[in-house]
Amino acid sequence: MKLMEEANKEAEHKGWCDRELSTNEQTRKEKSEASKTPHAEIDESEALITQLTEQITVLMKAVAELDAAVAKATSICKGGRGYMLRAGAGVFR
Repeated sequence: MKLMEEANKEAEHKGWCDRELSTNEQTRKEKSEASKTPHAEIDESEALITQLTEQITVLMKAVAELDAAVAKATSICKGGRGYMLRAGAGVFR
């Protein structure tokens, strides 16, 4: 009888251990997957930051070129206007 009781206790304990191992394995899998998600999001964000930084550099260069073109056009217009005023003044005299 005593051997039977011990065998039953061992079987119950083994069942408990098997359930605990299974639960722990599932928890490890879930936590492992959960930890991968933030790392993937960080990688995506870093790639986007790099891409946007490159675009900003290109756009800043384009703006600088436009500013230079506007300054040149303004200078030409001011110079031409003065010439036209001087030339016109001579015509109307």
